[in-house]
Amino acid sequence: MKDFNEFQSNTHLNEDMNKFVLNFKKYYREGKLMSFKNWIKVMDELLDDLG
Repeated sequence: MKDFNEFQSNTHLNEDMNKFVLNFKKYYREGKLMSFKNWIKVMDELLDDLG
């Protein structure tokens, strides 16, 4: 099991998190009303950015 320092020093995770945040902000700023089905599709894409 990784300790916190090993987990935090993983730059790949940081890059994925930055990509997630940028894409999330893009959707948030659009202010577009979505159905639940569309929102799930967007969240699926965003979560794919993390992993």
